[in-house]
Amino acid sequence: MKKIKRLSHIKKPFFVLLSWLFMLAIIIPLISLSVIRSWQNYFDATANQIDTLSNGFNHDIKKHLAPLNNQFQQRLECNKELINKLQTSDYNAKNLTNFALVRNNKIICTAYMGSLPTPIPLQEPDWITQKGVRVVLNQDIPIFESQLTGRTVQKGAFLAFLDYQRGDSQTEFLWLKYRVYGLVNSKTAYSYGSEDFQLSDHTLHNSGQQWYELGYWLLKSCNNKPSNECKVIAIDIQQYFSSERNVTFILSMLLITVLMLTTIYSSRLHAWLYSLPRQVRTGLKDEQLQLHYQPIINMNDLSLSGCEVLCRWNNAEGNMLQPDQFIHIVEKNNQTRELTTLVVTKCIKELSFAKLLGKYQVAINAFPDDIASGHLARTLCRRLPVKYFNFFTIELTEKQITNFAALQEGVRQLRVLGFKVAIDDFGTGFSNLEGLRDLSVDTLKIDKSFVWGAETPSLKQSLVKHIVGIAKSLKLNIVAEGVETEQQLDLLRQLGIDFSQGYLHSRPLSISDYSNFVSAT
Repeated sequence: MKKIKRLSHIKKPFFVLLSWLFMLAIIIPLISLSVIRSWQNYFDATANQIDTLSNGFNHDIKKHLAPLNNQFQQRLECNKELINKLQTSDYNAKNLTNFALVRNNKIICTAYMGSLPTPIPLQEPDWITQKGVRVVLNQDIPIFESQLTGRTVQKGAFLAFLDYQRGDSQTEFLWLKYRVYGLVNSKTAYSYGSEDFQLSDHTLHNSGQQWYELGYWLLKSCNNKPSNECKVIAIDIQQYFSSERNVTFILSMLLITVLMLTTIYSSRLHAWLYSLPRQVRTGLKDEQLQLHYQPIINMNDLSLSGCEVLCRWNNAEGNMLQPDQFIHIVEKNNQTRELTTLVVTKCIKELSFAKLLGKYQVAINAFPDDIASGHLARTLCRRLPVKYFNFFTIELTEKQITNFAALQEGVRQLRVLGFKVAIDDFGTGFSNLEGLRDLSVDTLKIDKSFVWGAETPSLKQSLVKHIVGIAKSLKLNIVAEGVETEQQLDLLRQLGIDFSQGYLHSRPLSISDYSNFVSAT
């Protein structure tokens, strides 16, 4: 028989929590990937802006700043001609402003203020480009009778200030930062950009393109030609979600919706996985199905005649279910053959191990269709030695018979082999006098619903007497089920019933307890 794996029961809240974690493990990377892709637009725009400014500055240096050295090689005086030329260059340049003349490492005149009463000392350059351009990031520049600090570029004797607006190191968004730096002999020669964003050693030497570091999502690109210059553009993640309220709201609602849907569908999935029909279908195996043995007592001398084998199913929740709670599902699932095979196999194995096989009668319940199809007979013949056939009684449950002729033939074959056949729970199903006669059974079992209350004069007592009369007319042995009181036992003995079964004698017992019961009798 195919054994089906048992489902380990997971409580619904924990199952929903696991579903949340599983869904979060999927949705969070997807959301993160989507957000990072949206950030790529900001990365590209900022990188293009930096490149455009850099190209613009280089163009102005080449076209407007450097040529001044050729035009005034011998005339480096702050005269009207030079100042006019500075102003002309200032006007024509798009990215440089406030052109100035430098002498003895001091600014002596500018396009805006002309000759300075007090020359402004130049600071040491932060770096010098391969083309000899000296760059200062924080140079005091006189303008409008005050001083500003800004970035300057110097070529030869002339200097210019990077345009105040276009050279602004701040981006449009507070959460968007950048730094540009140059490497000379693997060391940082210069670095400029957002003042509140500084580069770590890891960032400087990381060869990756995108990564997370210290609350930032970073993008890095380097241009090794003509100089080793790199751009690092950063998204301050916390500040991004704090500032971009619409994005945060949409993502929050998306996450809440996903979790709500996950809760709904995981609850439905849990209900389906642990529904009784599915548990029966997927959980019918040795570890869940337990057999109990209820003694059957001979009414003549109250000696042990044998036992009835009863199924108990320990489901996924750990609850012990009675046959009437799951047998109908076994039939609906078309698993009667599996259950029959399992009960027969396990019963023979347990009785053999307890050395009780062949000592007392054993009654096994069977489905009519399994008898009619011959499945039960084949199973018994394969698993039970022939010498024990006459010790087994097959109890035919009173279910709807689909093929009475086939059932009749199945009963005949069992009796020919030496098995006894009984009608179980007589009076609750299809049984009638004609059916009993045609099936040629050996024993009739009176259902407990008739026994309970029959000890007092009542309709039930009359029905029991009538059933006993039918059985005796057909010369059948009679077993009364559900006997719980001495009064019931006395009545049944008076009526001439052959065997008694019920809690008065014993509850259904495990194989070990049944073995002890046998030893005590």
